Amino acid sequence: MPLALIYSRQLIGFATILLSVFKAVHYPSLAIILIFIGLLTNVVDGIIARRLKHL
Repeated sequence: MPLALIYSRQLIGFATILLSVFKAVHYPSLAIILIFIGLLTNVVDGIIARRLKHL
């Protein structure tokens, strides 16, 4: 599960960059949503790491 969260954040970052480069129509809204999802996956990953004692 933690690896899936790490890879999902990488994909979110890559998608954000691609949307910016190709000037997507609703880029600001999509970027905010993707960054928020990345933030949530980071929080969940931190919680899992603490429970598994992988600090």
